[in-house]
Amino acid sequence: MEAARMIGSEYNRQAISQLHIDRIEPGKLVEWSAQHDMPAWKGTKIRFDLSVNENGATVVNFNHFGFASMEGPYAMINTTWGSLMYILKHYVEGKNPGAWHQHKY
Repeated sequence: MEAARMIGSEYNRQAISQLHIDRIEPGKLVEWSAQHDMPAWKGTKIRFDLSVNENGATVVNFNHFGFASMEGPYAMINTTWGSLMYILKHYVEGKNPGAWHQHKY
C-alpha cells in the first residue's frame, strides 16, 4: 500500500519529528523517512518489520538507518530509541510504560 502522509511528534517540547510514511504493508511493515530540520536525521529512514515466530508471537524488527555519520548526536538518538523500545515492550505486555521523559536512569 502506498502512503503519501506525514506524521509528526513532539516529545517533552524538546524535539519535533516530521516523518513521511513511505510504505505500509498491514501486518508486515511500516517505513518512514525523516523530513524535518534536524541535520543528523536528514536522509534517514525508520522501519518496523513484523513477523511471527515459531511460538506464534509477533516479532518487531526495528531499524533506523541511513545516517551520514556515526558522530555527533548519533549516540543520543540510539539511546533514545532504546528507551522508547523499552516503553513499547511494557505497553504491549499490558504494563504501564509511563512517559519516556519521566524515566530515571
